[in-house]
Amino acid sequence: MALRDGEKIIVDAATDALVHDGTAIVASGASSDVFDCGGAAIRAELYLDVTAVDVTSGDELYQIFVECGDAVGFGGDIIRTGYIELGDSTVVIGGVDKTTGVYAVPFTNTLNGVAYPFVRLYVEVGVSTTPSITMTATMGKQI
Repeated sequence: MALRDGEKIIVDAATDALVHDGTAIVASGASSDVFDCGGAAIRAELYLDVTAVDVTSGDELYQIFVECGDAVGFGGDIIRTGYIELGDSTVVIGGVDKTTGVYAVPFTNTLNGVAYPFVRLYVEVGVSTTPSITMTATMGKQI
């Protein structure tokens, strides 16, 4: 289980799943890493350690979701849960730049009593001149 230590999140490699490795994301897409919940309903958190966010053009928007699916390849039913948006103040809710930092995004893999066993990260990069976001993303039990 991950632990919070001020502005840091200490990840337990034995129980938490790395779903993005810290490379820059410049286009929309899903992580190739999939967390298998084994069919159980879970309450968990997506831990983001965001180290760089391009907002220089003033139009950058990064929408980060947890996607849950009923098939490992996400070819069947998919739900989106656990959401945060980062980016420039002109396009994010709240009117203030949301950039680097540590974020914990709670999520569940259940909708209407159905538990979706497979979980992954999905980042939607808005139409922008120079989009780029760099982060490490880990999923773990909610604390």
